[in-house]
This record gives sequence, C-alpha cells and structure tokens, in this order.
Amino acid sequence: ALVPTLPTGLRHLTLIFNNNALSLPTLTLTGDLSVTAGGAITQSGILTIPGASSFTTGNFAITLSQNNAFTGAVSLNNSGNNTVSLINSIALSLSTSSIGTGTLTLTAGGSISQTGAIIQAASAGAITLSSTAANSDILLNTQANNFSGAIGFSGTLGNIRDFALRNTNASAVVPTALPSLSLRNLTLTFDNAGMTLPGLSTSGTLTATAAGSITQSGALLITGTPTFTLTSTADLLLASAVNNFTVTPVITSNGNVRDLALRNTASNALI
Repeated sequence: ALVPTLPTGLRHLTLIFNNNALSLPTLTLTGDLSVTAGGAITQSGILTIPGASSFTTGNFAITLSQNNAFTGAVSLNNSGNNTVSLINSIALSLSTSSIGTGTLTLTAGGSISQTGAIIQAASAGAITLSSTAANSDILLNTQANNFSGAIGFSGTLGNIRDFALRNTNASAVVPTALPSLSLRNLTLTFDNAGMTLPGLSTSGTLTATAAGSITQSGALLITGTPTFTLTSTADLLLASAVNNFTVTPVITSNGNVRDLALRNTASNALI
C-alpha cells in the first residue's frame, strides 16, 4: 500500500495501514495527524503538524528524521528491538508513549517537555536527547516515566539549561553526562531507586528525590538551593567530596533519613 496523493488544505489526517510499512510524504495540516502501520514508519518529506501527532506500529522502527515542525504533543509507540528517532525543528512536547527495547533518539530545536508518561520496555537501549537551540530545557519530570535504558546527550551540550527527570524504574541511574551540560536547575526524581550524583555544578538549584540512599561520586557545586528528599528509609551521604553549597541545603526526611553525612566548603556554610 502507498500513501495516496493527498489534497491540500487538510485539517486532520488519519492513516491506517494494517499490513504494510508507511512512508509519509511532505504534509502540512491545520489539525491532528494519526498514523498506524503494520511495518516501519518513515518519511520522505517534512511534516508540519500544529495539532497532536500519533505514530503507532508493532515490531518495527519509527524514523522521523526530517526537519519536522510538530507544534502539538507527539506520541510514539512500537515494540521489540526497533529504534525510534524523531527530529523536530522547534520545541518538542511528548505525549503518552510506549516503546520497545530499541534506542530512542530525540532532537528538538528548543525545549523538550511532556504531557504523558514515556514507558520503555525492560532492558531497552539508550535514550539520546539533544537540542539545537541555546537556553533550552529538557523537562521530563512531570509524568511517571519508566526509562530502562541509559540516558545520554548529543549535539551541543551547552544548549541544555534546565534538566529535570522522573524515572520510576527500579534500576534508574543518573545520566553520566550531566557534568558536561551548562546546568542552571537540575531536578532528579527516582520513585523506586536510590541515586549517586556525579560531580557537577549548577548556577541554580539542585533537587534530588529518591526512594533509596542519595550518595555522590564527585563534588557538588551548587549556587542555588539544594534540596534532598528521601521517600523511604535510607541514607543521605554527601561527605565524600569537596562540595560547595552556597545556600544552606534543605533536607526533607519525614523520618526516613537513617545516616546523614554532609560536607560543605562554602565560607557561609550553615546547618
């Protein structure tokens, strides 16, 4: 099956190819786009979609690597060991998505945010995030995401300003490349795991929430308010590196902090 020649001026477009791959031509809509395929989803032209977009297939790849303009939220759904890649020339909003064990690559021409949870299958491949615009934020902390793959960054890392992540996976790990970003504010929430913070600096705040111990592997240089929260009985161990907290740390325990160790080299350090 082939996508027919489509009329201009379309508002909404729904394409369902139950038993075939689907390659999208250049499209400009005034509304929503919904694509379901029984094979790989690709494109041969730029997609300009002001409304919501949804791409769903089974055990196949989704490759949307043109200079697209998705203004509305985008949903990505596949299964198996198949890659998912998306390029957006403007800011990118992700809606509820369920993807397989392949890699996930997202590139935006602005900030990346979400309106729905992103769920990866168990033992999935790496997630790579990038933005081509300066002073962009990656805010993936508003939904109960489940990322089983390691999260990394590509492109001009200095473009990323605020980074926020929520991960409900029991094996969640802190992205190792965080120290390479030009961070202002950093927010990390692990619903079912502890976290080890790498050495990093922020010009703004650090907010770390974990269901296990919070430890460190390098010095934390935090200009704004650092806030540490344990949601279950565990330890807060931040004394193994030469930290500099300009603002007194806020520790929210609700009785969950068992062992507490804190080192602060700031000249105005207070308890």
